[in-house]
Amino acid sequence: MEKFGEVSDFSGELVEHPLGSAELYLQTSGEDGVHDYIVWKSEAGDVFLFRLRNPKGEEVSDFAGPVLVSLSTVQKD
Repeated sequence: MEKFGEVSDFSGELVEHPLGSAELYLQTSGEDGVHDYIVWKSEAGDVFLFRLRNPKGEEVSDFAGPVLVSLSTVQKD
């Protein structure tokens, strides 16, 4: 992930995020946008890996909204 920019670690409880928490949440921000690498574990014990790239520019709002809605549905067991 370092090739995309400085890595920030947001692992643990996620404030105002549809997943609520993440075993591992790394994020970089660079010239081409924001990259997320998320390892999330459900209450049932299933583990999911999400790799997201949120581009910069006008497409951001068109992309981010549906992705957050999709992530919020994963929590439903």
